[in-house]
Amino acid sequence: NSFPFPVWTRNSELQISNCNEAYLKATHAENLNEVVNSNIELVYDQDPRQAKVFASRVRSAGKMKMINEYAVMSGKRRRVEVFEIPLPDRQTFGFVNDITPLQEALDEMKAAGLDAEIIGNVSEKKDYPIYLRGIV
Repeated sequence: NSFPFPVWTRNSELQISNCNEAYLKATHAENLNEVVNSNIELVYDQDPRQAKVFASRVRSAGKMKMINEYAVMSGKRRRVEVFEIPLPDRQTFGFVNDITPLQEALDEMKAAGLDAEIIGNVSEKKDYPIYLRGIV
């Protein structure tokens, strides 16, 4: 619960089995039971099966994967990086990193006509907060 960003774990059936307060806040869920019983997904809220497909691919590969997606968090559309990490016993651990500010800055740079090479260098040198470096 100490992470300031949404975090979840999935059981061997790829259903969310635990989540933190940030996940509850982002999805407007009252508690973990509501998330589990209503199959509330943060990123793939319109098609929860897609979240399970991604987690299944991660589990099969046996290594962390990341994808860029859009998610509605606390009522706002955000650009996020979705990370899913395989755990023992066929479970997974996942979290999102909100990259909306970075994406907006890159869009402004493009609109200002900055060179594509400069923009590419900026987008490739994302500096994750310290708390993410220890996880990934």
